Amino acid sequence: MIFLPNLDRGLIAGGLEFARYYVHDGDSFAAFFFAYYPFNHYYDRFAAHKKPSPKRYQRDDFGRVREREKLRFLADQDYFQTIYVQFQREFEPVTQDEVRLPVINMMTGESVPHEVSGDAKLSTLSAWDLFDTLYTIRNNLFHGQKRIDDHDRDWPLCAAAAQVLIAFLDHLLRNTTESL
Repeated sequence: MIFLPNLDRGLIAGGLEFARYYVHDGDSFAAFFFAYYPFNHYYDRFAAHKKPSPKRYQRDDFGRVREREKLRFLADQDYFQTIYVQFQREFEPVTQDEVRLPVINMMTGESVPHEVSGDAKLSTLSAWDLFDTLYTIRNNLFHGQKRIDDHDRDWPLCAAAAQVLIAFLDHLLRNTTESL
């Protein structure tokens, strides 16, 4: 169980409700956006509460932990790894979608994940590789000005990412408490 005070479950529930609506409506981009937003809130609140080490996690010019590092900090926790493995077992049908990897970070040209190429099941990725891939999709869409033009690749990628995020957040919230 993860102890995490100041988690806004209403924000998460609202985002998930919209994400489910857009999955049903067939809008992969909107489904991904509304699924990622509450996930971002979760790992941001986690980092704010647990305080990542400045020696291990990169900071921006103002001394704040970088967004990707907040996500890495969450993925690095042993109890998070346990929850992730439980999720993979419990939601195997959701995590079995094959997507074409790697995703190319449009701002750096970096391949994410680094060591996976071709069609791959999301369930084969480590927690960090999966969430770094999701983070890269998010950045490409919002900062890299990626357009979802490739209906053979981008739409299924966003659809699979949204489905995994929705299921994972449901699982994560069942394993999170705001009080001891």
